[in-house]
Amino acid sequence: MIRIASVDNNEIGLQIYPFSYDDVNAIKALPSRRYNPKNKIWFVPLSDIDILLEHNIISKEDYNKIIQKQSPKTEFTTSLPLYSFQKEGASFLINKKSALLADEMGVGKTVQAIAAIDFIFENNEDIKYAIIICPASLKLQWKNEIKKFLNDKYNIVIIDKKLRDKGLYNIPLKSFVILNYEITYERKGKDKIINDVPNFLQMISKHSIIVIDEAQYIRNYKTKTAKSLKKLKAPYKFALTGTPVFNKPTDIYSISQFLSRNKSLGPLNQYLIKGYWGIVGFKNLELLHDRVKYFMLRRKKEDLLDLPEKVIENIIITDITDAERRDLYYMMTGEIKEGLSLMDINEDNAKKLNRFDILGRLILLKEYTDHPDLLKRTDSNIIKNDNIKSQYHTKYTYFKQLISDYYSDNKIVVFTQFKKMLEIMVEDLSKYFHVYQLHGGQTKEERQEQIDLFNKDKEGIFISTDAGGVGLNLQTANILINYDLPYSYGKYLQRIDRIHRIGQKNRVVILNLIVKDVLSIENEVKKIIDKKKNWFEEILEDRK
Repeated sequence: MIRIASVDNNEIGLQIYPFSYDDVNAIKALPSRRYNPKNKIWFVPLSDIDILLEHNIISKEDYNKIIQKQSPKTEFTTSLPLYSFQKEGASFLINKKSALLADEMGVGKTVQAIAAIDFIFENNEDIKYAIIICPASLKLQWKNEIKKFLNDKYNIVIIDKKLRDKGLYNIPLKSFVILNYEITYERKGKDKIINDVPNFLQMISKHSIIVIDEAQYIRNYKTKTAKSLKKLKAPYKFALTGTPVFNKPTDIYSISQFLSRNKSLGPLNQYLIKGYWGIVGFKNLELLHDRVKYFMLRRKKEDLLDLPEKVIENIIITDITDAERRDLYYMMTGEIKEGLSLMDINEDNAKKLNRFDILGRLILLKEYTDHPDLLKRTDSNIIKNDNIKSQYHTKYTYFKQLISDYYSDNKIVVFTQFKKMLEIMVEDLSKYFHVYQLHGGQTKEERQEQIDLFNKDKEGIFISTDAGGVGLNLQTANILINYDLPYSYGKYLQRIDRIHRIGQKNRVVILNLIVKDVLSIENEVKKIIDKKKNWFEEILEDRK
């Protein structure tokens, strides 16, 4: 006979008494289970409770008791001006306590977290701080959003070198404490304030709400940042990201470890396909989809908001010149295409494939496809610049024609991977149009000035590298041109959602420029994005 021995937020403990091989085999047939020989209890992910009922391992009565126990108990109320779906999201965070809010970008995940924190502060005296960990570029945005919705109700402290006078340990209770990912792990630097941050977080986390914004930043479980954040113990942990499967399925597993929800997903190995090179693919994604739903809330913009239509068009450029094709052939080797798919799945494989040589050649191919002049600015020992004979740039010619066609009646955002390409565009287009720019070399103040000027202008072109992929509100624009495509499907979505979000009033058009030639690397990049899109949708989207 199988009886329920324990239930927590992640697992159901099952005990067999009296012993029966049939019962043991029934439990072993489950997708995931682990055995603790010390107390002779089998543990099964709580997210598999429907499977336990289906296999008659637990009774309908026990099933209902567990569901009732796990159902939300706290009724969320707020005076903040939220949409009904935002109230639902805040309630989900409050009642799950450890949860992933994965709504599509542009529907207000930040305000849902702020509303949940406000409610917890008011109703739980044990909670003293709200720790907001985010990319450095979003710290001021978080401060502004908190002030916008809560006025001066709570203290807001940004941890940086300017905190030196007050110190970490004098932060008032019931404060929002905002810091960036890069200072969350132990380091030996010159600044004592920054060095003390990891110890400070450990000290206050037991009485805190911890929010990680753009949670895909910890998708690599091997990084110091990910390891450090996963050590923090807190009564409430919220992860916010519209792209929890940013690059590959293991990304969401790393996020679940921060939330202490990885036991709900079962062992990581059951989702991996391993071969001679290590990880060569993924499996059981339908099972991962079903389990993730237990602690993740994801809604799509189209189901929540009355946003204007979004149209995505791939502009295929086929008529590249013979000179361009010759130079592409010179740079292309079979090992690049062979190595690309393996590196895409597992970065460790790259080490076995002469990683830096392959990546260097890939970057050169992408740069050349964007504009031959990029190679004149490239310091590389892989290819000599004087081997590049072509002075043509078919792709850029197409791009300039698009700008001319769309400029008069639209506002345009352009994304490129390369700062060098951005510089070429800005230098050239500024002669004819209003041009604004964003890249990683600007200060926060310079970035914000460019964003504000563009949003106030009645016309204009905003050119950005992927440094502007998060935290930008550019919904005054209605045309987005992806001059080149990123390898990551998550980055691709982030680009699009800079303009297709709350506040957009016009029809949105996304234009992807793709040079399609047997030798062009952009064929391979498009295939990678399509593959990652399939992973993303299989894990996160509901089946219809």
